[in-house]
Amino acid sequence: MIDDHLIIDDPSLQRPRERRWSQAFTLLFWLLWFALWIPVVNLGAWLLGHEFLYLPQELFFGRLQFLQMVTWHAAVIGLIPVTLIGWGAYNQMKFGHHERRVHPSTVDVEQVASAFQVDPRALIQWQHQRRVVIRFDGDRIAGVETGPPRSGQ
Repeated sequence: MIDDHLIIDDPSLQRPRERRWSQAFTLLFWLLWFALWIPVVNLGAWLLGHEFLYLPQELFFGRLQFLQMVTWHAAVIGLIPVTLIGWGAYNQMKFGHHERRVHPSTVDVEQVASAFQVDPRALIQWQHQRRVVIRFDGDRIAGVETGPPRSGQ
């Protein structure tokens, strides 16, 4: 029976050094996650009339500069979808009516048989076998073995 436990799902299978590195990276990324929330917490504190929790004071000299910064950020963030939608519309106008994908044409048994110079009835029989071993000699078929799968396959 195959063991379904992967080492990533079972830290007890890791060596102590690997476990420490994993814990250190986890702690680092949790701290980064909390640091990303600082601006939201600061905005909430500012709206409630409190001072900023943690921001370098040289970034904001007043509420006017803060509002200007928020306005610029909103403009840039709003410009991103407008740019992507515009680019998509341009591509739709330029390439929308031209199907560039070519569907493969179907090849019937007679065409395959004539290409490899074999009997079409034999080709149909080969297609219904579970195991077919074909030996080529250049561009033509030199020999064909069919039968049940070999043991161990």
